[in-house]
Amino acid sequence: MAEYVANAVQTVAAGQNVLFTDDVDPCRRGYVWHRAGSGLFTLRGIVNNPSSCAAKYKVSFGANVALATGAAIAPVSLALAIDGEPIPTS
Repeated sequence: MAEYVANAVQTVAAGQNVLFTDDVDPCRRGYVWHRAGSGLFTLRGIVNNPSSCAAKYKVSFGANVALATGAAIAPVSLALAIDGEPIPTS
């Protein structure tokens, strides 16, 4: 299982990516590609069965989220996105 993390505190503007700075356990088979220092990942649909045309991935994300010091209280949310479009169920 590939693992990518970012342990340093980040200030993330609305609509921007959380940057993953460390590839703790990168995928060495080419199924998951991460551009170093970015929040961009590519999941390749490689399957062992040629008659199957889809691959499934389980993506887990955990974070400690807070408003910046002095910021007005407001709702905060994070979402996974595909090609920049947030996935509502994420």
